[in-house]
Amino acid sequence: MASNLLLKIYIIFFLTFTNISVFYLYPLILDSWGSTSAQIGLVMGLFSAIAVLSRPFMGIITSKKGEFIVMLLGTLLILFSSLTYSIIDRVGTLLYINRMLHGLGFSGMIAGGFSFLAKASVTTNRGIAFSRVGACIMGAVAFIPPVCESLILRYGFNSLYVFASLISLVLIACVFSLKKESDLEKAEFSVNARGYISLIKDERLSLLLLSTFVFSHMQATVINFIAVYAMEKGVKGGPFFFIAFSIAVVILLFSGRLLDYFGIMGFLKIFYSIFTADMFIIPFLMVFKSGIIPAVLFGIALGFVFPSLNAIAAGFGHPADKPKVMSLFTAVYDTGFISGAMISGWIGNLFNMDMIFYSSAIIGLTGLIPILLNRIKSH
Repeated sequence: MASNLLLKIYIIFFLTFTNISVFYLYPLILDSWGSTSAQIGLVMGLFSAIAVLSRPFMGIITSKKGEFIVMLLGTLLILFSSLTYSIIDRVGTLLYINRMLHGLGFSGMIAGGFSFLAKASVTTNRGIAFSRVGACIMGAVAFIPPVCESLILRYGFNSLYVFASLISLVLIACVFSLKKESDLEKAEFSVNARGYISLIKDERLSLLLLSTFVFSHMQATVINFIAVYAMEKGVKGGPFFFIAFSIAVVILLFSGRLLDYFGIMGFLKIFYSIFTADMFIIPFLMVFKSGIIPAVLFGIALGFVFPSLNAIAAGFGHPADKPKVMSLFTAVYDTGFISGAMISGWIGNLFNMDMIFYSSAIIGLTGLIPILLNRIKSH
């Protein structure tokens, strides 16, 4: 029963991020319309901004109405927006509204999905649950865009909308399959949940959110700037992504069992340290035109740190607190991706590309220190 439920959740996460990954290529369509860089940035950024800003509200709704309702509404919004893209042929109000609706649907899926997973997984298998979800997410992000490139070359841009809409329909069917389990969860965990302020006042959670934000910030810095930096140093950036994320997906498929068997905190201390050190290593090794070692370290560390932080968050508080805890956690994680792009870009303009990674490493220490001092603990 539990294994079947977790399998359904894995599939739902893969399908959700498959839909989102389709639109990573949307800038190609915007560019074909003659859109400016500022317009493309606004269109793409609206999705992320709404997804982050709405997450706490999604947590409240999830806490009151249950995961199923929020996830179902999220999938319906994702389907509606995926279909609506096909009738939009210019940048304007309709497109901005549609991007916001898409982001709102995604936010509902993340809030409900992570809360459901936190409740469905128990202490003995949280590492496995979140490592496999991580593999599903990164697998979709890594492999769906190349598939969509092939679709565009063969069938044109409209094929993206068709593919995204079909994925949404399958996603809705999968979410409906969770209704029975969701009703049982809601009946079992009827205790009143704490508010956001009460949760954040707990030092363990606030420090976990800090370390999560910093980890995401470092991750986003590499993803957004490694290709440009590699080109500046005369090194190909493409292999970095292939090596790093291929290793991360493989590690995520197996790291969960190690985390559950040996304990999360030991692995988190080791691999968060490696991830932070990798920020220092990247500029040093790029001088010698070698991006392989930083890519390997990035992939291995990502494969352990991502499920560790998620599993710790999932174990925090009473089951009734899960919707708000996981909404906070995922909102903070996504915020780090925004800051990693914006702050690191600003530092690069102010100083140079080397400082982008050195500054991220220094920021990384603020997330690492609470972990090393045992101020963050798994439950």
